[in-house]
Amino acid sequence: WNFDATDKNSDCYGKKMADYDGVSLYPSSMYRMEGCLMGKPKILNDKQKTMNFLKSVDGYFIKVKITKVGINRHFSLMSEVNENLVRVFHNDMVGKTLYLDRTSVEDLIKFQDVEFDIDCGYYYDEGRNPTIRAVIKKIFDLRLALKKKKNDAQMIYKLIMNSSYGKTILKPINTEEVIVSTKDKDEYIRNNYNYIIEFEKMFESEKWRFKLHKTINEHFNNCVVGVEVLSMSKRIMNEVMCLCEDNNLTAYYQDTDSIHMEWDDVKVLKEKFKEHYGRELDGKQLGQFHIDFDLYDDDGTECKNVYAEKSIFLGKKCYIDCLVGDNGNKKVKGFHIRMKGVPNSTIKYTAKKMGIGLDKLYEMLYRGKELCFDLLEGGRRCNFKFHNNGSVSSMMDFSRKIKF
Repeated sequence: WNFDATDKNSDCYGKKMADYDGVSLYPSSMYRMEGCLMGKPKILNDKQKTMNFLKSVDGYFIKVKITKVGINRHFSLMSEVNENLVRVFHNDMVGKTLYLDRTSVEDLIKFQDVEFDIDCGYYYDEGRNPTIRAVIKKIFDLRLALKKKKNDAQMIYKLIMNSSYGKTILKPINTEEVIVSTKDKDEYIRNNYNYIIEFEKMFESEKWRFKLHKTINEHFNNCVVGVEVLSMSKRIMNEVMCLCEDNNLTAYYQDTDSIHMEWDDVKVLKEKFKEHYGRELDGKQLGQFHIDFDLYDDDGTECKNVYAEKSIFLGKKCYIDCLVGDNGNKKVKGFHIRMKGVPNSTIKYTAKKMGIGLDKLYEMLYRGKELCFDLLEGGRRCNFKFHNNGSVSSMMDFSRKIKF
């Protein structure tokens, strides 16, 4: 949602904004799945390249060419990587090739009336293992209980839940490292010369670090699970985003697991969702959403009824919300800031050094000004460089220039 923040005639100026956030999106996705596919994949033959056949199996992964996009969306469900290697979402996808699973196929048909020709693919027809649902729910409930007690151990369970998705879809690890003593170095070279990429003596040590090619038959992940978890997480967001658009409700920005929308529209959205899907949208349980702005007074008291009175969106994961909240009869103001690649402390340091407020800094970026961010914050923040020989040094210069 880009606008001239000083223009009081703007349709957006002065409206209350909510950050409507999905509860633990990837764990919610795991809980909503029917389970993980079992058995070995089977190759689709020409007679099986039909939706009638695919609807009869437990899951599939197919390569398709888009032939029709019946419904154009403000936030398209489809994307491609452009010539600058940036993933962009748009509706002009006729003639483009996509790789889809069962969930994404069903969503494209339901929400965008997409038609396509199937080129090739794999299918599974040996059932699903539902254990993932019970396990993720147990971990989620344990975290929820710790959060209520304000126990910081809840963060461990958060990391466990999110990494259980990330671990399934790791990219290939093409190299590995081995540490060898000096006395064994020559023999190790003779036995492994076909795999060695480089080697060097470790810093202040009698050992050597070898970097080796990792053979392809040692590449393993569980991308079948990872892809289906990701697609189900997108379905959770698609249901809400498309319902907003179909009912002319505001949705100015969508992140991975949240939507920036007008405060008053949240209530309407909850009612429409209950009518359409027959379940409660608002709440703190898996699969639900809640308004998620946090604001604290100077004495540490958490404010209530927190909303954004102004928001500026520069790009993906780069935005500021100017917050207002209640602490008794007192109005409290603050900021919710994001800038991918630049820590929040560095953003605050830069604004202070320039003698301006955080909102003014974002307005300058919005108007196209290039700003340089010192990620070392004048020496107050440490960043380290890790060298191949095992030594570690402090970085003396580390800055990023940002322009939109």
